[in-house]
Amino acid sequence: MMAENTEKNATGFHTPSDEKEKAGCMIPSFNKCIDGSRKWINKLSNSSFSIFLALLVLSFILLPVCAVLIKSFITPHGLGIGNYLHFFKKSYYYKALINSLILASTTTSILSLMGFVFAYLSVRGPRGISRFFKFTGMLPLVAPPFIFSISLLLLGGRNGILANFFEAEINIYGWYGVILAQVITFLPIAFVMIENVLKSMDSDLEDAASNLGANQGIILKDITLPLIVPGILKAALLVFILAIADFGNPILIGGNTAFLATDAYLLWVGENNPNMAAVFCVFLIIPGIIIFTVHKYYLSGRVYTAIQSRPGGSTHRAISSPLLNALLFFATPLVIIIILCFGIIAFGAFTKLVMVNNAFTLEHFFKDMGLRAMGSSIIFALNAAAIATALGITLSYLLIRKQIPVAGILEFISLIGFAVPGVVMGIGYLLVFNSPPLALTGTLLIMILNEGFRNLAVGVEAGIGKLQQIDITLEDAARDMGAGRIKTFFSIILPLMHGAIITSFVYTFMVSMVTVSAVIFLISPGKQLASVYILSVAEQGEMGSACAMSMMLILLTMACLGLLKIIALFSKKNIQTS
Repeated sequence: MMAENTEKNATGFHTPSDEKEKAGCMIPSFNKCIDGSRKWINKLSNSSFSIFLALLVLSFILLPVCAVLIKSFITPHGLGIGNYLHFFKKSYYYKALINSLILASTTTSILSLMGFVFAYLSVRGPRGISRFFKFTGMLPLVAPPFIFSISLLLLGGRNGILANFFEAEINIYGWYGVILAQVITFLPIAFVMIENVLKSMDSDLEDAASNLGANQGIILKDITLPLIVPGILKAALLVFILAIADFGNPILIGGNTAFLATDAYLLWVGENNPNMAAVFCVFLIIPGIIIFTVHKYYLSGRVYTAIQSRPGGSTHRAISSPLLNALLFFATPLVIIIILCFGIIAFGAFTKLVMVNNAFTLEHFFKDMGLRAMGSSIIFALNAAAIATALGITLSYLLIRKQIPVAGILEFISLIGFAVPGVVMGIGYLLVFNSPPLALTGTLLIMILNEGFRNLAVGVEAGIGKLQQIDITLEDAARDMGAGRIKTFFSIILPLMHGAIITSFVYTFMVSMVTVSAVIFLISPGKQLASVYILSVAEQGEMGSACAMSMMLILLTMACLGLLKIIALFSKKNIQTS
């Protein structure tokens, strides 16, 4: 039998064992083919989805900015620089540029100082003072950006509280009013940026200098301030960009002073001159780009790292009485003004007409249009936050984990939407989405998309920061155990990115509830938002309605934030349990 098998093998016939061996040789080849197909499909899927996201980012961020830039060069005689020449020929136009630069520079200078004072008292001050200044420094963040102009008008206007109390002529309109309103409005930005750097700074160098006999004034000047320069410069950069693009405060309390953002709006809406409005938008962008370049060049090659002897960052050090008194001297007046502003808003909401008829009333809270606008704002903010968070987190995953082509360019474009003034994005959306194939003008969707993509960078940067802390071997292990790409993303990655998701959603929601500068161009009848409604009734002199709606918007924003925080805590506990 064995001889027969041998003979058959010799004549070329295959035994059953030969067939099994051959089939066994074919299985690895087949598996290799399947694996190759899967990789190709995954690669194609990643590429397709990346292209889709890239098209969204290009369409809803870069294209509107480019449309504004192109519009600024369109003249009755074709493309050219005629609009720019006309801008510098008309004194009122270029004075708006000069005034905006002066306003932004002044506000930035003041807040660089006040942001540091509040941050230093919050981090280094006695416990009670520390908590109070942290709360006060963050308080303006929940209010609409122009609410302080309204309160300052009620306080220091021609018929305001101070004018009636002192029986004197007081006029808050103009430079002083706008600067003060901006200082209060943008204080949280400067405070947070500087506080974060001050918190993380190691105090060993300060302790060493103190042991060598240096007093706290010298330590502050020669050690602390030089080491937190990056935080101060970043705060200054953000404040400058926000201040030059501010719309609500200048239009309410600026009087007849010309500023770029308000004049761009008036040129578009009042004079129907979109080409010149686009020129004003370009001049809103250029100073920010220059400041950003200078900021980056100044910090490049410089080292601000202190000696890290322990992983605790800054430790609490008692402030000497002279330094504490000096800091309180600068901070206390601003604290009083902030508290007064919120108090005046509450007072105005419950009176028929401040300092004219102070009778108690609740009628301002029940305006039908205001209540409808409040409901629209909630829907608008929730949808904008969902878009910014979903797309931002997904894009960050593709940028970090999938190594897609032109990843750096996509990240940079996402940052453009955050850095470009709202006025520019509002006009850009009108130019791009006013006709087919995407005729979105007049819908709530255009406002949602505008706000969502403007804040896309928050989700992207928060996601990138979190993904850099997540070891990729977790994903590899999940795939080795049979989990697919999608299941790995939803079961492993998203739960671990919980903090970044909450940060993006809460920030975008909060900003969307009080935004004005971009959506004021996109508002249509029946699509009113609470922030724009407050601005319009304040311009008409209905201060009671403006105060009531402002108060409702503040309380509603705080309540929604509290609810979101509770949801975040519950979801975090569920993740930890699972």
